[in-house]
Amino acid sequence: MRIKILVLIPFFSSTIFINAQQVRNNSFEFWHTDTIYSLSDYMDSGDEGSHNLMRIPGVVSGYGVQMETMNNMSGLGYFVNFLPADDPDEFSGGIAYSEHVDTIRGFYKASIQPRDTAWLLVWFKKNGNVIGGGIYPFTPADNVSSWTPFVFSTNMPSGEVPDTLMFGAASGNFRSDSLILGSRFALDGITFIANGIPVARQASNHNFENWDIYEVQKPDGLFSSLSYCINTDPLPVEKINTASDGSLAVKLTTVLNAMQDTTAGFVTNGIMHDGWPPLGGDTLYETPVAVSYDYISNIHNDQAYVNFYFKRNGQVIEETGRSYDTVSASVYTHERLPLSLSQTPDAIVYTLYSGENPGSQLIIDNIMLEYAAAVDNHTKVFRMETFPNPVNDILHFRIQSESPGRLRLFIYDASGKQVKERSFSYPAGNSRWDLRLSGLPAGIYVYRIMMNGKTNEHRFIKR
Repeated sequence: MRIKILVLIPFFSSTIFINAQQVRNNSFEFWHTDTIYSLSDYMDSGDEGSHNLMRIPGVVSGYGVQMETMNNMSGLGYFVNFLPADDPDEFSGGIAYSEHVDTIRGFYKASIQPRDTAWLLVWFKKNGNVIGGGIYPFTPADNVSSWTPFVFSTNMPSGEVPDTLMFGAASGNFRSDSLILGSRFALDGITFIANGIPVARQASNHNFENWDIYEVQKPDGLFSSLSYCINTDPLPVEKINTASDGSLAVKLTTVLNAMQDTTAGFVTNGIMHDGWPPLGGDTLYETPVAVSYDYISNIHNDQAYVNFYFKRNGQVIEETGRSYDTVSASVYTHERLPLSLSQTPDAIVYTLYSGENPGSQLIIDNIMLEYAAAVDNHTKVFRMETFPNPVNDILHFRIQSESPGRLRLFIYDASGKQVKERSFSYPAGNSRWDLRLSGLPAGIYVYRIMMNGKTNEHRFIKR
């Protein structure tokens, strides 16, 4: 891969680089591993990528389960063996079950916030009708910090045998339109009893000993749909090693999650909230003239999009983007979006979205902001090409300049530590010089070039 830099040099001004301030992780080279726990045999908030379902030390044996209501994106901590809905009367599914149960026993801990309610949900059904169990509430009056036993009656008529069990729990009031953050609810050793004796068949994993552990790769500094969907194949957001810049790119795929709901591949550098566009973003101090990126698309009768929002004092002052429908690009295609900003923005937020239909894919790499130089009738041009990338031992620099000059080069490792510094003079016309990197270990590096007080930087991979 070759990296090209174009610099416009007016006769009586400083050198100004086209590529200057950029968004964080703009080539998606940096990822981290997030460890998430999910309760085996159940659909739960861990499956959605949340940390609000936790494995904790139990009282019956090794582990118990703790649920917590966190922010509005994570929502309730919960687990269920059925498909929930907004109305409990519309809950469906469950597992086949044929034991008469008159009592439910177990252990709990709770720290329920004022005006909130946690729930234990147990329904025994026969021919689609509830014959026992119900919704068992835990309120702030039930708060205890140590494991405490509880006993509930199922009110199942004597002699009745169900054909279906629906079983689950939630850290807060799933019937409410608004969440009360901070409620915690833990369970262990849920046991079904008949005539004072545990029945032969209990609910699956009723002692909460079995867990699925997900090691999920997430892009550094960015929010993605991995925050609410991690148990699909493929994942809605993945890193891939087919890149247009550096060694990695991001692939977005629309998938069906565990609840059979559609989850789009989604990435933003902003902060999600109830409104649109996202808050936050990356700070800007200069006025870009264009934004560009490279993409590959495979869209199935759908619409994916890439959007950029430029803000000042929290308000959007310019919006631009592209949508992609049934036209697919099987190799990287460069997209450049000119801007006409009338004032300097103080932030940029972008959103990447793969569409609504399962199977739609969008790959994005190398998001770049471009900045114009102050050009007059005496403009000169400086071009520099750097290759190869990735590099083994020698990084080559090829320069075309209308006048001689001098530059300084700095190399930084992934931690930000400077590992090399060089100064070079170049003549007018075409020239080439080489930088030997054989003493550096393999990894991701940044080279920074300084000319006349202005800087430009790019990442490269050392093999």
